[in-house]
Amino acid sequence: MASRILNLICRQCSAPVLRYKKSGSGKLIRIYLDCVAEPIELARLKSVGKKSDLPPFHCNGCNALLGIPMIESGRSAYRLLPGALGKKKSDA
Repeated sequence: MASRILNLICRQCSAPVLRYKKSGSGKLIRIYLDCVAEPIELARLKSVGKKSDLPPFHCNGCNALLGIPMIESGRSAYRLLPGALGKKKSDA
C-alpha cells in the first residue's frame, strides 16, 4: 500500500496537531518523528536518540496528553493514547 498524508487533530479540542506520512494499512498506534511533515518543531526531534530526551506529546490547543515517548528500532516515536487523535477530512 502506498503512503498517504494524514491531517491529525486533537479529539478534545479539534485543534490541528500534525501532518503525518503514514505507510501501510491499519490503525495509527504510534507516530515516527521522521514521518512528521508539520509542525517542524516536532519533526526536528527525530534525531533524539534517548527516550528520556523526548518530551511528552501534548496538544498545543488544550494541552491534553496525546502520546508517550518511545524509541522503536532506533527511531524516535510517540505511542499514541487510544482515542487521542482524529483525522481531519482533506479539502479536495
